Amino acid sequence: RNILYRTVFAEDDVEERKRKTASPDELEGERVAVDGYNVLSTIASSLLGLPLFLSLDGFVRDVSSLFGKLTKHYAIYTSLVLLLVSLSRLGPELVEVFYDAQVSKSGLLALFTRTAMKRIGLEGKAYAVRRADKVTILSGRGIVASSDSVVISKADRIVDLGGAIVSEVAPELVLEIGSLLRESRTRDIVR
Repeated sequence: RNILYRTVFAEDDVEERKRKTASPDELEGERVAVDGYNVLSTIASSLLGLPLFLSLDGFVRDVSSLFGKLTKHYAIYTSLVLLLVSLSRLGPELVEVFYDAQVSKSGLLALFTRTAMKRIGLEGKAYAVRRADKVTILSGRGIVASSDSVVISKADRIVDLGGAIVSEVAPELVLEIGSLLRESRTRDIVR
């Protein structure tokens, strides 16, 4: 049920989301606000070999509920490096990464993010905040990176940066929900 809830949407919602979706190539010269744990959990799920779903709205989502467990796992730091290197190649003007402060060690992860940005030469900042999803939207800066449905619906411009990275790192783990639904319907008709 969780998979369907996070991957199937009404046609109007799908069209609206696709209309405001930017490709990663459009980040050059832009300000980017990153919903930290959301993007990193997608990337980390791929590194851990967990299934991901290409939703009807075109965003890749993990359904693993890694959120709170990630800060204790090596995959978070590997995911962060992949994210920051990818961003540096895309050439944004400024990157701001927001982490949920209530998650253990978020302040430490924000510090690590700022340090890694400096070493990579990526202009940006990272923060541990009360509500990362809300702050990411309210930052009002350029393009928002997230696959969170609420963030997508409220952002003016959105990019599925986690999905783009996963599509390069482990495309075989991404299951297209539309194909799965069509297969399911076909089996039901044949029965």
